[in-house]
Amino acid sequence: MKNSYRISIILCSCILLTGCSTQKNAATEKSRSAQNTSNVSYVNEKLYKVSKSKLIEVKNPKLNSLFSPVAYNSSLGFLSTTPAMHQAPPGAPPLPFQNKKFIPGRIMELKNGKYLPQIHPIKGYEPYDVQSNKDWITWIYVSFGLGPDLGEKIYAYNIKKHSEFLVWSGGPLQQVFEYQLQGHVIYYGIQYNTGSTDTTFIRSINLTDRKNTLIVSTKGTGFQNVIEDFAVTGKWLGVIETPANHFTSPSLKEKYHFEIGTTKNPVFKTIYSNVNVNPFTLRARSGVWVWSDKTRGVTAYVLGSKQVLGLDSMPSYVKTDGQNIWWVAINSNNYGGYDIKSNQYLKLPPKVIPLGINISGNVDIFDTKSTFYFYKSN
Repeated sequence: MKNSYRISIILCSCILLTGCSTQKNAATEKSRSAQNTSNVSYVNEKLYKVSKSKLIEVKNPKLNSLFSPVAYNSSLGFLSTTPAMHQAPPGAPPLPFQNKKFIPGRIMELKNGKYLPQIHPIKGYEPYDVQSNKDWITWIYVSFGLGPDLGEKIYAYNIKKHSEFLVWSGGPLQQVFEYQLQGHVIYYGIQYNTGSTDTTFIRSINLTDRKNTLIVSTKGTGFQNVIEDFAVTGKWLGVIETPANHFTSPSLKEKYHFEIGTTKNPVFKTIYSNVNVNPFTLRARSGVWVWSDKTRGVTAYVLGSKQVLGLDSMPSYVKTDGQNIWWVAINSNNYGGYDIKSNQYLKLPPKVIPLGINISGNVDIFDTKSTFYFYKSN
């Protein structure tokens, strides 16, 4: 399970290399070629401008001070999740408002406190990484150690049909290292170990006809590379590769590679290489990928210009709406933003100091604890 909510900052030095010795499924064997270093841009000058988009403040003191917005849906409004504990947090009002009791581990509509259904709720589980578009809401259902550990699960909720189904369920030894909702398709990555061998694979499932397809699989031991993270934009699939032993005994100087291919033909091209510690946060939208290795900073790749951008030097959680890139520091309240079209850094109005940033559909959400702000990105 990957961290997905908050965001941070780092200035990156770029080293472009080739090569990695990863065992792959024969149908998805990968080739690599180096990028010209002239395509690397070091974004050092911070020429800040205040974001011109109109920020709208949302106030609902009964709910917003207790439950942070994690997603937005055009029909249901802003969504949050209730914690796995089996009693309401101190000071929480009865939820939802129609005099029902607090229900743990559920997705909730912030505008009215109504809950979305949850098939076969499990004590100690709660939704994580909620994603939404106009037709679907999806989430990972994970244990928070308050009950049985039956492994992670992925669910999808059809908004028009008001129905939910289980997309994927694994045992306690398998974990979802990433997933992404795009249109009617969920892309999800699974990781597990067999002895000293680490295996990761990425699959897609069409939520309308339930067709499930293997996109790519990697297997390795020791310093052989496997896919650790991915993000999809359109037909393009960006992946992060690290040594297989990253999942068992990470070192301080693990070399990683950012590569791109397509979901139909995952023959990947190495775009950027560096060294890292800790897991990644990788996101993509509209031909833009952004990641932070949580050690060296925030880096982005713009497909249209074929540029790698070193944006900041703070370990961060990152988000992008395809034009703007946002990040919030892991270990502080610092944040940053960058407008790709104008090549300028962004700052929010002084009263908006985000503790977390989410991008859901075309809505950028800035959570400030007691209230939150949003604007529509397109």
